[in-house]
Amino acid sequence: MDKHSKKKIKEKKSRMPRIYLSYLGILILLMLILLMYARKSLILYECSQPDRILESISESLSRNGITNFVTAEKSTDGEDKVSYEIPVTVSVSCNDYEEVKDYVTELGKDLSQSEITYYKTTEDFASGKVTYTAYLGNRRFADVVLGSKGSKTRLKYLTIVDWCPESITVYRDSDTYDINITIPENCTAWVNGKEISEDLVTSSEPVEALAYCSEYTEIPDIVTVRLNGFYDPAEVTVKDDAGNSLEVTEVSDEASGNREYKCEFPSPDMPSDLRSMVLEMAEDYSRFFTRDLPGATVSIDPIRDLFPEGSDYLTLAETYRRQDMEIIVAHTGTEFIDEEVSDYTVYTDKCFSCRIVFTKTMQMGNQTVTDNTDSVYYFVNTDGEWKIADIE
Repeated sequence: MDKHSKKKIKEKKSRMPRIYLSYLGILILLMLILLMYARKSLILYECSQPDRILESISESLSRNGITNFVTAEKSTDGEDKVSYEIPVTVSVSCNDYEEVKDYVTELGKDLSQSEITYYKTTEDFASGKVTYTAYLGNRRFADVVLGSKGSKTRLKYLTIVDWCPESITVYRDSDTYDINITIPENCTAWVNGKEISEDLVTSSEPVEALAYCSEYTEIPDIVTVRLNGFYDPAEVTVKDDAGNSLEVTEVSDEASGNREYKCEFPSPDMPSDLRSMVLEMAEDYSRFFTRDLPGATVSIDPIRDLFPEGSDYLTLAETYRRQDMEIIVAHTGTEFIDEEVSDYTVYTDKCFSCRIVFTKTMQMGNQTVTDNTDSVYYFVNTDGEWKIADIE
């Protein structure tokens, strides 16, 4: 082999490492390009997920509450962002005693304090739209609709959908309940600040204890009104005909969830002069039956002014005077102790009741005899004067 051939072989051997290195470099470059392409594809795929838009919607709702539009954004490539103004529709129905704005305001407070979760509920393959239902805990409160502006495939099997939010519909998804309110007919009830119409009265019952009083003055019935379709706890207030607020008790029906509100006739503080008057009237009535009122043995005139004209109590007193008063043993030193007037209840400005308690003591020879009274007296005003209409 001559020198020229040896030189060619030597040059050929020296070129082979360079070709191999060049080929290896090209492979590495292609792998880097492929890895960068794969990385970019994964970034684009991750950014295109609906969760990213829903997270942005949650942040906006938590920050701003329910408004006409919700601002959301998403990243298309991990860096650049696209913003959306999503129209909000409030689809909430209320009865006449609840306000949609109150529900929206309360919901906004809850959104700022609780985490929002989403579940895909429907998918329209024809339009490409997907609906996600939003929850606060177990409470559903909105539907979010995402639409597709198109899709592309990368890495052969990786489909990247260009999702965009289209609408948010806020609703109220909870069981409703009804309420019954029972009040005296001459009182007025308000629910959530609105006066209840008399047209809603479902029943009206007279007060049995006031049957005798109704013979002398007009007595209000006990009426019940029913209101349907409440979502939130109702604020029920009742006032008497003088505008004074009355105590309202609430009872819930665990089975149906319905609620009962009841209000009794008002029981204000009893004026001291009225307290003294009724106590004196009750004690005079007691004195009559033990012949401690002057003229009691002759007629019922000493107690006639205590009762309305024609009262059955006057008839009974006259019968007692004629038939039984003579058996009363002679006694002295009649006194009243442990006097108490309580349970003052006002039915109208012309009718009230109260409980009167006292002990009457009498001396019969060397013995002290006591007679206890504990009764509810019902008073009516006739011709400007208070009279005893009934005693229980």
